[in-house]
Amino acid sequence: MISSATGSGSSCVVEPTQTKETNRARSSNVWQKVPIEATTPGKDIGCDLPVAESLVQGTAVIVVPKIATTAECAQFVDLCTRAAEVHREQREAADLPSKAIARLPTVAAHQRAREAGTPCAEAIPKDSDAIASTILERAIDFIDDNLPELVKRLFATAATGDGGGSSGRLLLGDLYRAGRLEFSSREPAINVYWKGGEFLAHKDHQAITVLIPLSSNHDFRGGGTGFWGQDSRGHRAEGPALVLRPDAGTAMLFGGHVTHAGIPVEEGTRVVFVASFSQLGGRKQREIDAAQSRDIYGDLV
Repeated sequence: MISSATGSGSSCVVEPTQTKETNRARSSNVWQKVPIEATTPGKDIGCDLPVAESLVQGTAVIVVPKIATTAECAQFVDLCTRAAEVHREQREAADLPSKAIARLPTVAAHQRAREAGTPCAEAIPKDSDAIASTILERAIDFIDDNLPELVKRLFATAATGDGGGSSGRLLLGDLYRAGRLEFSSREPAINVYWKGGEFLAHKDHQAITVLIPLSSNHDFRGGGTGFWGQDSRGHRAEGPALVLRPDAGTAMLFGGHVTHAGIPVEEGTRVVFVASFSQLGGRKQREIDAAQSRDIYGDLV
């Protein structure tokens, strides 16, 4: 399931919590906690830390298969690749530099960007937008079903009044549907990478990032997502400790302090869904944190 080019290659397989709802059945797949670095003597950076603590500290990536179906991925790739090609042609017609990556926001992300005066591409097609909402909700439901301690740790201050759901516990899904989550600029989004396309090493400075490759690994060469450990000297000094290329439809979940990058695509086309978010509030501090790390970790968008 996971193609690991570098790093320890080890992982912790976890049997998830079972749920009753058919629509949430994807949470019943076996998922893995993959350490970003191999465990070193005297330091628990592998499987020994609890899952929530691993994500908060940025020492592991949670890998969840089948968040999106094969059919959903295929439709997503087809619609978004065509939209990205139109975007690239429009840039060339306007004598703008042609890029090897197109970043297409969802309808809601496009609207937020326009209201904020942030330049961005046109929104993804409506059919794709509906799929994007569905798979993001599935990922959020997985977190609620399997990582309740992580939700309490990262979103506890959002539990005011109507945030606890019918069960009385804090649910990330309730916050999402109530509009009480704050996304990175122009996200959720779909990144389309062509030959030479990459995303420079950076930190998202959000509570959680959901990253889902949509194209098959047979559709491109190179690519993947690289991760740096917390003690790394930075991407200019050393390569990633771990590179993951999971199957299409597999979600990768990690914390906002993890340095990561889109590895350059050597041939073909790679399509990825991304959504980084926190609870409402705190945007100014996150922007300050992002600005402070820009010189170390590269291009933050």
